[in-house]
Amino acid sequence: MKRRATVIRDKNSDDSKIEITNTGVHPAYNVHLDTEDIESKGIFIFKEQKMPYPILNKDDNFKVDFVLSHDASATIIVAKLIWDDGIGKNQTKKQALDLDC
Repeated sequence: MKRRATVIRDKNSDDSKIEITNTGVHPAYNVHLDTEDIESKGIFIFKEQKMPYPILNKDDNFKVDFVLSHDASATIIVAKLIWDDGIGKNQTKKQALDLDC
């Protein structure tokens, strides 16, 4: 199974998002993003808006907003995508994301 997160930033505005895409063949269910202790680094991801995402079919995606505070101590985070699929529950993939790209 393949899942991917991508950072989308508009340098001319405050519009910053993380896009989560199902690049696999089969649907993923209860998709969510786990990030470890990022708020203490001045990074705020508003994942409660949409997660867990109920079903993500092949090539579908959804986006979540994030904000880097002016004093963010890091812009590269390690995020863990978690989902359920036909193979089992709580499938995971860790991925580094550069939020300041």
